[in-house]
Amino acid sequence: MKTCLVLVVLFSMLIGWMSIHLFLYLLRKKIIPAKQAVIKQMIVQKIRDLEIEKGMIDKFNQFDMEKEIAPLLEHRLQTLVEQLKHEIPMGEILLSGALAERLKERARQEIIKGLPEIKDRLGERIKEEFALEAKIEEVVNQFKMDQVYSCLESEMKGAITRLKAVGALIGFTLGILEAVLLFWIC
Repeated sequence: MKTCLVLVVLFSMLIGWMSIHLFLYLLRKKIIPAKQAVIKQMIVQKIRDLEIEKGMIDKFNQFDMEKEIAPLLEHRLQTLVEQLKHEIPMGEILLSGALAERLKERARQEIIKGLPEIKDRLGERIKEEFALEAKIEEVVNQFKMDQVYSCLESEMKGAITRLKAVGALIGFTLGILEAVLLFWIC
């Protein structure tokens, strides 16, 4: 009778371990492949929800172009005035002093006025050129779910072992309960 009770406990423990093992097997071989399209769509949707492109464009729009461009603009305008002095007849006389400064200031103002439009157009071009969401979606759709599961399995080997151990522990507990009931009833 004692042997029978021990066998009940051991078989219950084995059944608990095997049920977790069977669940993981079915998950890998049947459930994930059957739901592959849905899983990929969910991943793509979660990536879209992150709004990567919008965040990138927002960051770009927060960029203070006037502050960043001012030193470069000053240098380029000075170079332009110097070139014009040499290219225009009597340019040395006409483009000196206050007139040169007024010309540079007027050009600087016009360029700075156009910066918001330039930023908007650059933001749109960046969004079109990079199309991050579309590229991510393409990569996700090309990825095989079996590879995902293999990666998860290798990374979570300890957790899977603990899960199987919990299944065995639950089975062991149920086996003890069965053995007590069998011993008490029989």
